[in-house]
Amino acid sequence: MAISLRKIQNESGLIPVENQKMIFNDNTFNPENAKVISENIVKQILQNEILICSLPHELSTEEEQIKEMEKLIQLNADADLELKQAQEEATAVSQQLSNRLKELTEKIHGKEMK
Repeated sequence: MAISLRKIQNESGLIPVENQKMIFNDNTFNPENAKVISENIVKQILQNEILICSLPHELSTEEEQIKEMEKLIQLNADADLELKQAQEEATAVSQQLSNRLKELTEKIHGKEMK
């Protein structure tokens, strides 16, 4: 699952530059804040590494991409046809089951069901 750089930036929780003055000012330095910031920086670096590793080594040409899309479109059309056939078969089987249940009920109760 791809993670966007914007999402990483939003989730990193990094404090804007103007606020870092307060954190790293000798008068107001808070080790807990520094720890949180450093953890967020490491988290962002690791997420960036994951994104970089997920990039393809070579980019496909436009022609290769078009061929791949055509192949996927055909696979999708085939799957759609298969799904429609399965739905039709399921409807037929359901109708057969309904008819058989109706016959059995009529046989057991000795009268015609509507």
